[in-house]
Amino acid sequence: MPDPCPTEVVWHVRPLAVPQLLRHCPACATTRAHVSCERFRVNAQQHRLDVWLLYRCSTCAHTWKRSVLRRVSHAALGADRLERFLRDDPAAAREAAFAPAPGLEQVPAAAVTVERPPLDHQSAILRLMVPWPCGVRLDRLLAAELGCARARLAHLVRAGVLQIDPGGERALRQPPRDGARVLLPRGWPPPG
Repeated sequence: MPDPCPTEVVWHVRPLAVPQLLRHCPACATTRAHVSCERFRVNAQQHRLDVWLLYRCSTCAHTWKRSVLRRVSHAALGADRLERFLRDDPAAAREAAFAPAPGLEQVPAAAVTVERPPLDHQSAILRLMVPWPCGVRLDRLLAAELGCARARLAHLVRAGVLQIDPGGERALRQPPRDGARVLLPRGWPPPG
């Protein structure tokens, strides 16, 4: 019988590294993974600014500039944001590295850390907070954190014992979504 008042538990899921970008490296003459250097290049053209995030080839260290902003006025950019770019703020670099890269394939970070309180055996609603996309599938994440086999998780979702909102069983095969909820029944993990 489900607990009428499950407690909500927040899990913060964070990737340990920024995603790499696959692109052609002119020095290697082939497609290679490029890693963010966490540094910016800012250039002024009259009253407009261009901002790039610097990347390095993972094999030969050839540098490449990924466009972050093009032809933005000082007023539209703002003094605080410009200062963050000029001092190579790590948070700004991380934010830019996780932004979608049009026309480039992103290799998502597969290693994640989960900050969470310990679970008791009461029913709970796990709310997943995922500020940055990560490449690990939800079934792998839950299996590692809950100590349950992935096949068993899929079976429990199909049986309606374990509920995932949104997406149900299909959500298990995808990366965790920010704000997703997983309902764990009382007495977790179930026997068998």
